[in-house]
Formats: sequence, structure tokens, C-alpha cells
Amino acid sequence: MIILGISISWINIATNIYFQTTVPAEILGKLFSLLQTAATASLPFGTITYTFLFQMLSNGAIIFIISGLLMISYLLFLIPSFHKSIKNHQ
Repeated sequence: MIILGISISWINIATNIYFQTTVPAEILGKLFSLLQTAATASLPFGTITYTFLFQMLSNGAIIFIISGLLMISYLLFLIPSFHKSIKNHQ
């Protein structure tokens, strides 16, 4: 959980820096509002998905393990591209 938390915060910082350096200041507030709205709107889909998964499988630990491994794999996949993208915009 510590590795995942650090990775997510690192990706969030990199994403915010990227947006602030590439998006015009006049529409930056609109972009962040849109991102927040999209994140909030996606919550019901996650709730429905995981409700269905927990109903189908009797062992909930497997769902948490697979979800965690998928999230860590996705973050490890994204880290090099974010790092390269930030270095190119400096």
C-alpha cells in the first residue's frame, strides 16, 4: 500500500506539472474541473463492477490482490512515459 500510495502521488504530481506547463492558464481551471467531474462520475461504474465481482467470487482477497497487481503494473508502465514527457517540457 505504501508503494502504491507513493506511486499514485508521484503520477498525480507529474500529471499536474504537465498540465500546468502545456495548457493555457485561461482554461486550466476548466480542465481541472472537468477532470474532477469525470473522476466523480466514474465512481458508480467502479461500485457496480466491484459489487458484481464480489457477488461472483467467494474469496474477496483474490479480487483485492488482482486489482492491486493490475494497478501497480499500470503505474510501472506509465512512470517512464511521464518521466520522459516532463523532461521534454522543461
